[in-house]
Amino acid sequence: MTQERGAAVLVEENFAQLQQNDPELGATVKFRLAANKAPTNEDLQTETELTKKTMTKWDKVKVYNGHVFRHRDSPKKEELNFAQLLIPRKKVDEALRLCHAGTAGGHFGIQKTLDQVI
Repeated sequence: MTQERGAAVLVEENFAQLQQNDPELGATVKFRLAANKAPTNEDLQTETELTKKTMTKWDKVKVYNGHVFRHRDSPKKEELNFAQLLIPRKKVDEALRLCHAGTAGGHFGIQKTLDQVI
């Protein structure tokens, strides 16, 4: 379990490793875990467009207990911002299923599911 500002995020024991091995997120995760300052353009030359784009928002990508999150502005005005756990591609379907039908989801409809995912 990972804690983020008092909110519990349940993740598998090997989730951090799944983040690092992910073909889409892996480079971003590895860069963030390896340093406290953004990579240079030279460091990013051979990386994907997704990695380059994510690295432009370096200050929004944070590490909590070995897991990488992206801080986002809340879609709800009463909330300032939130940390979004970066989900490896192989876990996206499971995460969506849990948001829609799990104890957190409860079949409340499209908007409630989107609120949990975003």
